[in-house]
Amino acid sequence: MRLRLDRISSNENNTFGLWFVDSDFFAFSIEDPYNEAKVAGQTRIPAGVYRVDLTYSPRFKKNMWELLNVPGYTGVRIHSLNTAEDTEGCIGPGFNADINLDSVSSIHRSAEAMKVLDLKLTAAKDAGDEIRIKITDDIIERSDLDW
Repeated sequence: MRLRLDRISSNENNTFGLWFVDSDFFAFSIEDPYNEAKVAGQTRIPAGVYRVDLTYSPRFKKNMWELLNVPGYTGVRIHSLNTAEDTEGCIGPGFNADINLDSVSSIHRSAEAMKVLDLKLTAAKDAGDEIRIKITDDIIERSDLDW
């Protein structure tokens, strides 16, 4: 199974993106903002391709989907969330979004989206498929919108 997260907007508060599952649009995403120097719990992970597997989370005390081998990060999970305040480097899907390119964006119906994604990921894992996610930084620059 192939997941893709295309980051399309970022400001000092958060990063907004689009989730795809096997090339089909699935949901919206919200993450921490970009920081040139990593700030623990406040910086999004680097763009790249990561393997995803179900592992035990000591923090949440249950099995959760984890992005493996993220440079400089450990315990990067996929879970439900609504704003960048709900994450410490993790990512999550939401079926609805409030987008504010200048301030705080949010996603909604995240628990519902996470349940659907979990079913898809579990089916892929049970079928023996390798699960990978590609995260891109195709950020829309504000100057592109000022015409």
